[in-house]
Amino acid sequence: MHCFYLVTSPLKILLKSQIYQYNIIKPFHQDIKDEYVRFEGPKMKIAPIPNGVKYRSLPQITLGHNLMSYCAESEAHLSFLEAFLEKNTRRRSSKEISPTETDYNAYSNCIMSINDKNFGITQIYISRIRKNKLPNCTVKVLMKAISYRYARVYGNHKGYSHQGLARIALLGDVQVSASEMLDSLHPLLSMVGEQRVVSLVYVAGFLKLLFSLGQDDEYIISPRLGDPPNRHIHKFLYDFDQHTKVAPKPNLKSAYIL
Repeated sequence: MHCFYLVTSPLKILLKSQIYQYNIIKPFHQDIKDEYVRFEGPKMKIAPIPNGVKYRSLPQITLGHNLMSYCAESEAHLSFLEAFLEKNTRRRSSKEISPTETDYNAYSNCIMSINDKNFGITQIYISRIRKNKLPNCTVKVLMKAISYRYARVYGNHKGYSHQGLARIALLGDVQVSASEMLDSLHPLLSMVGEQRVVSLVYVAGFLKLLFSLGQDDEYIISPRLGDPPNRHIHKFLYDFDQHTKVAPKPNLKSAYIL
């Protein structure tokens, strides 16, 4: 049995119409560059559902978001999902920020500052960002720049595209608080996995997993910003779909990301 998962989240309220982000999470294959594909558009019902596809809404996700599972004997039977969204919404880029995002102007101003400084691939420390050494740029905005491959963090990047397009490199000389990195301190979903709490969160509009380290208020993100894709998010949703080991959502107000 093969399963795709659809996570739907509100993106931004524009006057009387509400824009949603649709994330299709597929089984991971070594030749793909992204763990999932993203679309944006008005709220809608995915229909019609082909014969041979089992689908259901999964419970316990944060209010305002929706999680659906679509399973079939063949992945080919699930291609309708992406085709439907291609026809009725707009595919979101993994390299360019959408003007519909709430912090689009802040992001644009930060990128202008980077261009004005002509950093190239100059290293810049998070502690200096906090001291406003790069005008118009905050840690959160630079996290978005990393996610959209305009900046990078140092690590095992090899030939991944984040490295080739980066203009600046961010160095983590201090701990980053959850409020600086996460789009919201309220996880979409939390469950117990491998004897620790794992939560589904957004970082710069991209789905990530937040793993507790067993110590108070210390967490790690997967996949890390700038890392190649992996199977963790699909496995998390598949395990939740099969076992539903729901955990209380952690209080992240004083949390740090290592």
